Amino acid sequence: MSAEIELPASMEPVAGEVVHWHRRANRTQSAQRAVGGWLYITSHRLAFHPHKFDAALAGEQWWVPWARITAVGKEKKSLRAVQGGSLRDRLRLELDDGSVELFVTNKLDAVIAELRARLS
Repeated sequence: MSAEIELPASMEPVAGEVVHWHRRANRTQSAQRAVGGWLYITSHRLAFHPHKFDAALAGEQWWVPWARITAVGKEKKSLRAVQGGSLRDRLRLELDDGSVELFVTNKLDAVIAELRARLS
């Protein structure tokens, strides 16, 4: 029997929102900084919540509704933004405003497949 996953208290859930899974991830907050925390897939959005240590050091909470994600793919590793997590391939999300969000997570190909399936 598995316990129900809940969003952190600082992330107000939308009425009827269900968390499908969460996993450890680092969000590239800037070219100089990757923030450690948790990536959540819910029925309404994709969300990132920093762990307490990074939150105390200005790590930002982030979320986006599914409808705003226009593409999901892989950002290849590079030496351009080493502190931003670029020594590994990263999850790349393109949003409807032209912005890009990057995340380091284990089992990247499986995460990409899951997100693409939810978007289709």
